[in-house]
Amino acid sequence: MHPAASAEVAFDSHLGAARRLDEQLDLRVAGRAGASGCGNPDPKHGGSGRNKSHARGEFRSAGFADGDFAVGRPVAERPVGGLFRIVYQTGERESRAERDYDGRHKTVSATMTSERKQFSGSVRFFHWLVAAMVLTMLGIGVAMIASLADYHWLISIHRPLGILLLIIVSIRLVNRLLHGDPELPITMSAQEKFLARSSEVLLYALLFAMPLVGWGMLSAARFPITMFGSMHLFPILPHSVTLYVILRKTHTYLAYLLFFAFIAHFGAVLFHSLILRDGLLSRMAPWRASSEARN
Repeated sequence: MHPAASAEVAFDSHLGAARRLDEQLDLRVAGRAGASGCGNPDPKHGGSGRNKSHARGEFRSAGFADGDFAVGRPVAERPVGGLFRIVYQTGERESRAERDYDGRHKTVSATMTSERKQFSGSVRFFHWLVAAMVLTMLGIGVAMIASLADYHWLISIHRPLGILLLIIVSIRLVNRLLHGDPELPITMSAQEKFLARSSEVLLYALLFAMPLVGWGMLSAARFPITMFGSMHLFPILPHSVTLYVILRKTHTYLAYLLFFAFIAHFGAVLFHSLILRDGLLSRMAPWRASSEARN
């Protein structure tokens, strides 16, 4: 039991004992008044000095302190009722204030905890931007192999988009390191958390390696790397046909590895969202996750 609740229960028991003592004193004083033939001189009863029969409740006042003088209670016993009334009101106010504080504290703690279970808005924005660009790059790569007629048009989009992806991924990594990561769901074991973090490292490595290898491949072949209009990128590797062939195969293998890593990442998110329902998707959801989903 909460300490404040235990103190309140103990105080209520003491207060009940005090009230019973107060009633016994009223009855004793009323008995003395009836034996001596003294009436109730209270004006509200007509001011008569005769002894009238009244209900037991009429010998007590509406308040503890107010009834001390109406029934002729001894001076030493009069402060008891008023003292307990003051203590009771003070204790009740303190208990109410403590309950209000606990409620506000729990609400704030729940809000802070739920906010730490989701990435910041900028991290989520760059995540979905990079995801859209990767899907576009993979689609263009497949189309370049399937349709030779549109090869030159597709390659003119593929090259600048790859360099732009390299820039966006760099900004995304710095932004994520600045904001930090929320905790993974408690449903995941230590091995699963290790695999999840390892897969993220692999995806980042591939997102950096793919554009750099493509840039080096074009540099080794001395192909112009046109960005927009007359803007060209400088070569990062010397001219070498052998190096071009190696980098071209490497670029192809990395593209397959990125595709399979993306499928595995997507499948893991679906498994946690549809089967386990542990709120993993809400960490990176583009919308603001609700409290229930984040908790």
